[in-house]
Amino acid sequence: MGSPTQAPEQRTSEHYSCAVDMYALGLVIMELFTVFHTMSERAVAFQEARSRGIVPATMDAQHPQLAALATQLLSNDPLLRPTARQVLEHPALMLLVDDRDDALGADSSAYNNPPSCVATTEQLEDARRVITAQEDEIDTLRRQLQAAQDKLQRLQVDGGD
Repeated sequence: MGSPTQAPEQRTSEHYSCAVDMYALGLVIMELFTVFHTMSERAVAFQEARSRGIVPATMDAQHPQLAALATQLLSNDPLLRPTARQVLEHPALMLLVDDRDDALGADSSAYNNPPSCVATTEQLEDARRVITAQEDEIDTLRRQLQAAQDKLQRLQVDGGD
């Protein structure tokens, strides 16, 4: 059965990737930007997200770009989910930062001392740099692993002759 917050591949396989975190992020975005009047309404929304990968119509109507992002993140196919880098570059998140900057104004004291719960553009750029470096390292490690697996396979074939 599994938890309503588990990605589909967590319920069906022992092998899964960081895409499960992207699935969980989709659920978090859905919950943050949807008003649920009852726990039953929330449970139905989670079930729809889990079974069909969709967000409530009210979220789609009120926050269409965030709803589109959440829907991508809730894809049943982990290969179709955006990466962390793609999420950080998504227009919906850029709108949130831009709206905050516009609302505060450049000379606002709140702008110069932003609350810790709201990311500044600089913080987002720093996070993008870290994620890029981590994804590059992951790519390098994948290539090294593939080379090692290829070598092992060649050794097994040569040893079996």
